[in-house]
Amino acid sequence: MSKFEAGKTYFTRSACDHNCIFKVAVVSRTAKTIRASVDGEAPRTLRISLYRDVEQVMPKGNYSMAPIVGADKQGPSDLPTTEQAERAANDAAARRRMMRLVAA
Repeated sequence: MSKFEAGKTYFTRSACDHNCIFKVAVVSRTAKTIRASVDGEAPRTLRISLYRDVEQVMPKGNYSMAPIVGADKQGPSDLPTTEQAERAANDAAARRRMMRLVAA
């Protein structure tokens, strides 16, 4: 069974935008909850649920397209935040527009 561990960082990508990454850094845990920092915000308590023997949390709340972070998706702590990924995508789009203008 995959479990959340204190001091580790987990991630998932948005269902709508692959460049949007949600990062959860676990500060501490109990049997039913974790205390975690979501995308660099202040730590808050998240309730753990189980799905196919993997612990999961919903860091942005419970709604139809809500991101779900599983304990099996551990990543490096230097993953870009959602804002950094959006900024990089916007910069890339701006570069493509400039190349089209230069080529014309």
